[in-house]
Amino acid sequence: MRVPRRDLASGHDFDGAPAMVIAAWTAAAISAVTAVEAVRRIVADRRRVTNGLWLIAVLLCVWVTAILVLEAAGRSSAAIVLAFGPMLLGVIGLVGVGVGLLANSLVVIRREGLSLATLVPAAMGLALLAEVFLGAHLLHALTEGISAVTAVLLVALLIPGALVVLQLAAYTVYAVVHRRLPGGRDAGVVVVLGSGLNGERLTPLLRSRMDLGISEFRRLVDDGGDPFLVCSGGRGHDEVIAEGEAMARYALAQGIPSNRLLREVRSTTTEENLRYSAELLASEGIAWTRMLVTTSSFHALRAGSLTRRLGLPATALGAPTALYFRPAAFLREFVAVVVHYRRANLIVCAVLVGMWGLLVAVVMIVADQAEPVILDGAALEVLAPRVKGVETD
Repeated sequence: MRVPRRDLASGHDFDGAPAMVIAAWTAAAISAVTAVEAVRRIVADRRRVTNGLWLIAVLLCVWVTAILVLEAAGRSSAAIVLAFGPMLLGVIGLVGVGVGLLANSLVVIRREGLSLATLVPAAMGLALLAEVFLGAHLLHALTEGISAVTAVLLVALLIPGALVVLQLAAYTVYAVVHRRLPGGRDAGVVVVLGSGLNGERLTPLLRSRMDLGISEFRRLVDDGGDPFLVCSGGRGHDEVIAEGEAMARYALAQGIPSNRLLREVRSTTTEENLRYSAELLASEGIAWTRMLVTTSSFHALRAGSLTRRLGLPATALGAPTALYFRPAAFLREFVAVVVHYRRANLIVCAVLVGMWGLLVAVVMIVADQAEPVILDGAALEVLAPRVKGVETD
């Protein structure tokens, strides 16, 4: 009879521990490699939005490693809590975020008016709640019995939502990290991105961007640099003057020398802000090696990503934003990123749904072709001693 090994200190059985220990060490090694690669990518280029996916991968690897370590130590109960606790908290968090976004949408609509932009939080909140509802319905259906067709359809509906939730988590985590990364110390140009005007005056949102840009301009001067400040923003259909002109007036009033100030007044999008600012600097014969872009906190990550796409050596910094406005504005930026990578997202969704459907089809085919095993009395007499041996082993 085999006696399971037991830890004398804790009293836990360690039967099968070597395999679990190997699994724990393997997971720890994978976690370390993933963490090193994530740091390397961020240091190499902080502007990659995919850096967030690497950070999520690190968190998942560490989570799995911790579960395996607890199992290897014989603490199965703690491992179960660690395995299912975060899942439960994640579901509760999704519900909380969904309800919070619905409430925030009401606040934004009351302050900013009803528009497609102010409805973004409500749409995302409803999508998150729908994802939780579908997941709960799938679990309930599995416990009650479910047809293969229904299972395929439910999971096919869950996959796109799960992919969006994963990307939103990654984008949010990296936006928090990105905001705390140092940079822009060696910039020769500061570009302030426009937003909107109140008549000929800057809105609080645009003023915060300008204040950050002016602060960074003065810091570069104090460090011995001779930078230029570019005020970038065209004239909207409902604006009296171009944003770049209003921003330049504000900069002059704050004491910025006119010979270090440039106005870019053609752009209507963030990409045009950056492209036209670079073209303006080139047309003025201004040589520069690195650009510092100042914008709002919710916009900094996507603005930095755009500079990378345009091939501009730049760092993006974000200015503080009103708390009530952050969720709606941040989600608009996230949606813009998802839309930009829509082809890749559609391909990933199609592959995942196809793999799930293929898996279900294979299981059904194997199940249909499998023949039931019928044991007669003679076979049972032969197997009986073996079964008893297994029970007493």
